[in-house]
Amino acid sequence: MRLSKSSLATMESVASLDDVLKSVEDQYHSTLYEISNSAPTLVVFLRHFGCCFCKEALSDIHDCVSSLQASGVKIVLVHMAEEDEAATLLASYGLADLSRISSPDQGLYRYFGLGRGTADKILAPKVISRAFEALLHGHAIGPFQGDTMQMPGAFMIHRGRIVRSFVPESVEMRPDYVGIASGAMYAVAR
Repeated sequence: MRLSKSSLATMESVASLDDVLKSVEDQYHSTLYEISNSAPTLVVFLRHFGCCFCKEALSDIHDCVSSLQASGVKIVLVHMAEEDEAATLLASYGLADLSRISSPDQGLYRYFGLGRGTADKILAPKVISRAFEALLHGHAIGPFQGDTMQMPGAFMIHRGRIVRSFVPESVEMRPDYVGIASGAMYAVAR
């Protein structure tokens, strides 16, 4: 579901996490507040859909979704694309049924403290090296769909509270989603 302009204006003018979580809905019309009150919820903020790291993240989520769901964790994906584009891409990774929220003007990203990278960080040698690794594993770069400078992140939310967060310093950092969900805060070194 896409955030409406009134939802974004409301979100940016409020200070309460509860208000923000109550103002955004997934494609099933459930709010983040409702989802996080029903179960611990891993909210993954994705980069633009043309990014090889975003595609790598979707592949990683696909690989661990059964394990996370078996442990009672719900997953919500936040992206910057239109709903139909998101539905198509997520279906290609076997993630069509996961809750998803579109935030094309990045209001939800900003609220959670996820800023934009800088050209020197996005084009750093370690980022380019990791991009080649992702490309070699089949995560192709595609057309830019969203802000190419937007940073990703992941947050565990339960009962309307952020209980853990993973905010990477640069775009090539590969989170361990199971570790984040279970409380181990580290990136996967592969």
